[in-house]
Amino acid sequence: TTATGVELDDGTKITANKNFILAAGAYRTPQILMLSGTGPSSTLSEHGIPLVHDSPEFGKNLHDHFAVYFAFRLRDPSQGYAFGSNHAAWQNPASFKYLPWDWVVSEPLPRDLLPKQHGLSSSSQPEKEEEPRNPYEVITLYIPPGIPGIPMDGTHIATSTMLLRPTSRGEVSIRSKNPSDNPLIQPGYLQTELDKITLTHAARQTLRAFLSTDAMRSITESEAPPQIPGLEGGTLLPPLKADSSDEEIEKRVKMTGSQHHHSGGTAAMGKVVDSCGRVIGVSRLSIVDASIVPIPLGGHPQATLYAMAEQLAHFII
Repeated sequence: TTATGVELDDGTKITANKNFILAAGAYRTPQILMLSGTGPSSTLSEHGIPLVHDSPEFGKNLHDHFAVYFAFRLRDPSQGYAFGSNHAAWQNPASFKYLPWDWVVSEPLPRDLLPKQHGLSSSSQPEKEEEPRNPYEVITLYIPPGIPGIPMDGTHIATSTMLLRPTSRGEVSIRSKNPSDNPLIQPGYLQTELDKITLTHAARQTLRAFLSTDAMRSITESEAPPQIPGLEGGTLLPPLKADSSDEEIEKRVKMTGSQHHHSGGTAAMGKVVDSCGRVIGVSRLSIVDASIVPIPLGGHPQATLYAMAEQLAHFII
C-alpha cells in the first residue's frame, strides 16, 4: 500500500524517492488507480486486477454543470452583435483570442418550486432560513459555440443556461484492465426531480429574456433549434417560444443538453482522499485535480482549482 513507481503503457517503470502526484482529471484519475489496484473491490475482481486497497467510493460522485445552449436568430445581423459579422466591432484581432461574452446572471429558484421537490408546504418551512446559493447561471455568448446547424456568420447570438448546483451524480469505472481503453463513464445527468425543475425554470427564464422583453424583442427574431441528425426521426426540432410548456422545454433539455466540461468529485475529499489530497489507504500518493472536489462549485471551477492546487502544493512541500 505504498506507491513506489509508475508503469507506462510500454512497460517502462519510473520510480521516485518521495511523493507521487496524480493529476489526470475526474475521468482518468479513477481509471489509473483502479488499474493499479485501488478502488471498489467488486470492480477490480470483475476485471481480474489484484486488490491493493478497497476504496468503494472511488469513481462515484461524478458531478458536472449540465447545461442547455440556445441560439437566437438576429433581426438585423448588420448591427454587429455576433461573431462573423463584417461590423467594425469584429475587426480587432483581439476578438479572436477569447470567448466573446459580457453578460452573466445567476438567480435563485423561486420558493414556490422548492416545496414541490421537498414535499414541504410553505407553512412548514423555518421562519429564518439562510439565503440559498443560486442554482443556475445564464451567459450571453456573441457566438454560437458549436451548436449543430447554427452558422458562425454573424446571424445568431447564443446562451448557455447551466445548473450550478446539480444534485444528480454519475460514476466513472473501467472497461477492462487495458490502460489504452477509455474509462466507462455514466454521467447520470438530470436524475433528480430538483435538477429537472431547476433547469426547466432556468431555460424558461432565458427564453423569456430573449424573446419577450422590451430590451431584446427588437434584436432577436426567434430561437433557432439545433439541427442534429437522428433526432425526432430525422425531422427538424420546432423552435421554443417564451410561452412554451414545461414539457416542451424539458424535452429539448433532455435531447440537446450537454456537460460544461466542469467534471469533478470522483475521488472526493473525505471519502477517497484526506483534507491534504492524500489517498486514504495508500501512502506517498496525492491527487491534486478536480476529482477531489466533493460537491459542485457554484460557478466556473478554474480559479478555485488554481487556489486548491496552490494549497495542496504547500501541503506536499
